[in-house]
Amino acid sequence: MKSKVIMSVLAIVLIVSLAVVGCAKPAPGPAPSPGPAPSPGPAPSVEPIVWGTTQPLTGFDYEEAMEVIRGIRMALDEVNWTVDGRPVELVIEDDMWDPAIATSKTKKLILEDKIDVLLPHTGLGPLGAKDLIIDSNLLVITAWGNVPLLTRDPDYYRNYFNAGYDGGEQMPRFMAAVAYDMGYRKAIIMVNDFELGHDNATRFADIFEQLGGEVVQQVFTPLGCLDFTPYFLTVDIDKADFIYNFYWGGSAISWFTQYIDAGLKERIPFLTWGILDDDTLDNIVAAGYGDEAVGIKHGLFYTRNIDSPANNRMNASMLEMYGRSYADFGFLNGYDSARLAMLAIEAVNGDTSDLDGMIDFLENVEYVSARGPVSYGPMHILTQPGYVLQVVKEDGNYVNKVAEDYGEISMYWLPESLR
Repeated sequence: MKSKVIMSVLAIVLIVSLAVVGCAKPAPGPAPSPGPAPSPGPAPSVEPIVWGTTQPLTGFDYEEAMEVIRGIRMALDEVNWTVDGRPVELVIEDDMWDPAIATSKTKKLILEDKIDVLLPHTGLGPLGAKDLIIDSNLLVITAWGNVPLLTRDPDYYRNYFNAGYDGGEQMPRFMAAVAYDMGYRKAIIMVNDFELGHDNATRFADIFEQLGGEVVQQVFTPLGCLDFTPYFLTVDIDKADFIYNFYWGGSAISWFTQYIDAGLKERIPFLTWGILDDDTLDNIVAAGYGDEAVGIKHGLFYTRNIDSPANNRMNASMLEMYGRSYADFGFLNGYDSARLAMLAIEAVNGDTSDLDGMIDFLENVEYVSARGPVSYGPMHILTQPGYVLQVVKEDGNYVNKVAEDYGEISMYWLPESLR
């Protein structure tokens, strides 16, 4: 059955580029001529399931948005865009990483497109459209970072699940432990100057200092920053033994290349979440900085190089369908958000109005992701393996390898010494 994909005019050009690299659903062949039949009646109509997603297709996070879309589409390609006997339509909107636009596009998806499930990039739109989502009994599974305000509202997070990670609690707790275990004791924090960046810095500092470390400086940069040179000039590297940072998309690439160009690698190391994920590493290598990344350790919940049956299967499926592997953390988050939505819909026999049934299923699901076994813990945030990765050069290729596995990291995880 040919899938129907509806999207805004703004997104069409971007999605065409996705089709060129092999992610588009292939067109079906010609239908066979019908044989003779006595008094055929009208074909039964099957109500489609409409999925909606808002993605930052304009701006610094375009690459990550495209990875998420590729992940969602591959999950649908694997099942021929059919879940529990019902065809799936995907409506894509560009939220431009702007809370007001994300809210407007989310409301449009609900009120005009009549979506059954919402799979946004982040919680920006769901936060602004919170009351409408509750009134619509809509299941939401975000494919990337959590917006902390959502999970602080007990009346809302019931509808809301996250298939990526929480950047205000889960991730900085893990990274603070990794930093301390690596022997670092005096930190400079560099993060985006918006709510999630501040939440991340606060929690990292809290756990790092409880462990015995000290935060000597915090530097906040504009969201979407691409020129870090003026901010590097303010960093007091003589008082610290490392920089902890949290950036993604175009900002991540700019931060790393400008850190190298400023000669800071020889003066102070850094520990990162996101700057060296697989997709960003590919872009850093393409920019000619691959050798500069070799040996650097960083934290993440996934790399395409994990050797596990689930990850090997996903990568093999991708190679078979598209001729290459796109897998990175953003792709996996999109793929897992779609797979979890499918499983929840199947659990209620395709009845997407049964929100309670889908919630009950997801709250008790034990899902084997390519990242490892996952389940939903407090605030509907995934409990998942935490990895220390290291960039290595292998057979001429620059890749991430797992250096250490910290085991399950939940929303409010603490290192053993603080439990």
